[in-house]
Amino acid sequence: MDYVFVFNAFESLLWACIAVFLFLNARRQKEIRGRSTVAALTFLIFAGSDFIEMQTGAWWRPWWLLVWKGACIATLVAVAMYHYRRGRESADVYDSNEWRTRRAA
Repeated sequence: MDYVFVFNAFESLLWACIAVFLFLNARRQKEIRGRSTVAALTFLIFAGSDFIEMQTGAWWRPWWLLVWKGACIATLVAVAMYHYRRGRESADVYDSNEWRTRRAA
């Protein structure tokens, strides 16, 4: 058993654990349920790609594995950007409402 195999096994387990955490988080927090579920499914699919990588020994061979991993990364980046933007918008709304409340008092 070589170190690449062990590393990919660990990495696959890590992505699966993150997916479980996000699934549990999606059940608790209603306002981010959709984003958290998409991220969890993506991490789970990414864990599967690492399982395939354990068999092939390279993330770029076969070509479809590279596409698979690229699609997962693109999805995670898109979810993170959407989450960041939504968080900024809700923070701005909270700040403006807080200002109005303090001003009225």
